[in-house]
Amino acid sequence: MNNSEVDSFGNPVETTQQNEIQQQPADNIEPVETSSSEKKWKIINYIGMLLIGLINNLPYWVAYANTQAICTHFNKDGYIGAVSWGIVILSIFATLGNAFLTSKNVSYNIRSIINGAFMFVGLIGTAVAPNIFVAILFIAFVGVSSDFGEGVMLGYFASLDNDALLGAWGIGTGISGVFGAGYSLICQKFKVSYFLSFICMSPTGILYPLIFILMLKNPNTATKVPEQEEPEKLEDIEQNDAAIDKQDEEEKVPFCSCSNWYKSLRFILNNLAMFCFQYISLIGLTDCSMTKKQKVDEPFIFGYFSICYQCGGLIGRSIKKWFLIKKLEITTVITGCLFVIMLVNAIVVFIAPIYMLIPLFLIGFFGAISYMSVFAVIMEVPNTTQKEREIITNYASVFIGGSIQVSSLITLLLQNVIIKKQCSRE
Repeated sequence: MNNSEVDSFGNPVETTQQNEIQQQPADNIEPVETSSSEKKWKIINYIGMLLIGLINNLPYWVAYANTQAICTHFNKDGYIGAVSWGIVILSIFATLGNAFLTSKNVSYNIRSIINGAFMFVGLIGTAVAPNIFVAILFIAFVGVSSDFGEGVMLGYFASLDNDALLGAWGIGTGISGVFGAGYSLICQKFKVSYFLSFICMSPTGILYPLIFILMLKNPNTATKVPEQEEPEKLEDIEQNDAAIDKQDEEEKVPFCSCSNWYKSLRFILNNLAMFCFQYISLIGLTDCSMTKKQKVDEPFIFGYFSICYQCGGLIGRSIKKWFLIKKLEITTVITGCLFVIMLVNAIVVFIAPIYMLIPLFLIGFFGAISYMSVFAVIMEVPNTTQKEREIITNYASVFIGGSIQVSSLITLLLQNVIIKKQCSRE
């Protein structure tokens, strides 16, 4: 006879189904986050995003801060535009490739591994390059890692619609610029060899995917026994079907859409102007303002220019929460005026090197404000789905690399044709 419970009159009482469930081992437990776990992983995700922003752009900025040193190492004066062009020559393909992978719903974890591989191979190859042309070839891989990674992360933000992580990314990329310029300045100041200056950066290619995979997800969960299933109500079924239909509709957003390209046009043109102003000033016009003797004996002057620009960028990214300019044309006009000052100085040299730090700082500052504002404004584009905003973000990021390529071409023309004499001062 089964051991069953009895009432006060001695009659058997059946055990309720709920009690039986409670006595069963919890082998069908389903996870659910606790508030403390959620808070903990918000912090971990934020720190992880800071590190991703730092590592993603660090090798890129080391390469840019060393463009003059690379030309000096291989004794190729006037090639600084070619080196900077090499850094971004494949950027359009990198960002288009990421946009294609986005349309195919390829895992972000897989894309982080691909990005780390580009970074690692590019740095090793640049370090052992026998001549400037091989160096430019592998520097292109370093540039791919930055542009591909940027496209991955900006799409990642658009898919999450998480403004806090976007802010962490902005601070991380700002820190990377300062770290990259500072690292290069130290190498130039203490005459660290060309080989060591690049080989010491190669572990970043391994760290990148590890941090992305381990710090940008939430594995910690508490547990609970699932509640008894209830019959679905008709209105719930209709809502679920509508949600599924909407999700399918968003997932089928075409890779190339005229409507999305049109919505991207304002952001593309703004990026074109802003990045041309910034990179021509940072690379070409600062180099032209230095004499040949300064380039050989005092290469760290170029390092000071780079780190000052990066400090402006870091501050601009850090105050994004309080200083976001949604009228993008304002920052474009201000940066354009600063560019004109730098151009005139490259021709007649009326500003001492120490005072050139001021316009470079401001160019970095407004460039960062514009960068952060563009992608914040994209998240508010009306009449778009989350997937469409993700695609628009990728379109806009594609032309960042294209804009830097245009700036490299203009730098080559300035140094070797338009103001060649002024850029070759003894």
